[in-house]
Amino acid sequence: MKIVEMISIRKEFPGVVALDNIDFALEEGEIHGLVGENGAGKSTLINVLAGVFQQSSGEMRIFGEPVRLSSPSDALRRGIGVVYQDTVLDPYFTSEENIWLGREPSKLSVLKGKKTRSDTKELCEEFGIEVPLRVPVGTLSVAKQKMVEILRALSMNSKVLVLDEPTASITQSDTDNLFKILRNLKEAGLSVIFVSHHLDEVFNLCDRITVLRNGHYEGTYASSELSTRSLIKLMTHRDLTDQYPKQEYKAEEEVLRVSNLNSVKLGLKDISFEVKKGEIVGFFGMVGSGRTELM
Repeated sequence: MKIVEMISIRKEFPGVVALDNIDFALEEGEIHGLVGENGAGKSTLINVLAGVFQQSSGEMRIFGEPVRLSSPSDALRRGIGVVYQDTVLDPYFTSEENIWLGREPSKLSVLKGKKTRSDTKELCEEFGIEVPLRVPVGTLSVAKQKMVEILRALSMNSKVLVLDEPTASITQSDTDNLFKILRNLKEAGLSVIFVSHHLDEVFNLCDRITVLRNGHYEGTYASSELSTRSLIKLMTHRDLTDQYPKQEYKAEEEVLRVSNLNSVKLGLKDISFEVKKGEIVGFFGMVGSGRTELM
């Protein structure tokens, strides 16, 4: 059964066609990958589905019913929950307060704290999600904050969960835990749209993959039909060897050496590296790992 159908969706901004006749269909109980380079139209398509933007033309159906979503609250009422890449939680409120913010159980304007706690516990147990519930969200890791946002979407009886680059700033173990939860949600009958630049994650998690390029629809495929090479070619219209041509280069002359660099103030400990003439040296790490401080 098709939960979401987007047919020939076109979205124009002044002087720009962001989406040009895009087709997208989400089946019940599937995890569907949405991929493309920066500027391909992924965020715009998500925002149309979330009611943030209204399409310039084209048709959208949810549970078979033609709809034109007028606002994010309209999308939520129809079961579309979106977790964006940037956190939208109040850092000073607890996880529990963020989950029910604006919808707190009350009677005669008096908040019912016990009801909130029992509802939250039931929600966590139902979907197998564990987060500290009574501490300020700002003290939690990025991964835990994502879990709170997922719980908030699920608390609104979302049937479709859209995740925009959810693994961009979390560790591998947190990613593995997230994937376990998403598979549990799939087993429970929810449908998930997973947006990511990490193609290995897309292949690992998704049943089908829809590819966008420069606002155009490049097709929808079963994950088993594609390889990393063929998917990159669909995304870029270039072969992998063209994108990353092999070049022979032997760097010899050293121009910079850093040995056992320490800074208590900046949180750096025993940093060592060298740079040779004509070489490009990359620094990789999670958000907060110290790359910017080192530079």
